[in-house]
Amino acid sequence: MKLAGDKKLTVPLHANVILMCGCPFEGALPVQRQGAYEVTVTAYDPVTGNTRVDSTTFIVEGG
Repeated sequence: MKLAGDKKLTVPLHANVILMCGCPFEGALPVQRQGAYEVTVTAYDPVTGNTRVDSTTFIVEGG
């Protein structure tokens, strides 16, 4: 991914929480600096007590 000239980038985040309910999870992460990033998603179902954690990394380069 590359930062635009205005140094603004919005990274879309999508997760499919299949073991929990099959529900999609979406969000967006505003990024203003280049570098390596790690995103961690934590899900919890209070009905069943199921929990799940997953993470991914990505690199933002200068534009």
